[in-house]
Amino acid sequence: MTEYIIIVGLIAILLVGAVNKFKTALEGAFDAGTKEINEKVTGAISGGGGTGTTAR
Repeated sequence: MTEYIIIVGLIAILLVGAVNKFKTALEGAFDAGTKEINEKVTGAISGGGGTGTTAR
């Protein structure tokens, strides 16, 4: 029974590491995506610059 507890514990530790790595990669992807949207879409709507301000 102890062996199973050790194995489950090791799997849990590996999963925590994998989830943290995936979280970091996902944050990077979202940061890059929002930067592109801000520069290309919002910048085109507001007249360039990509600052996110509205054209008046």
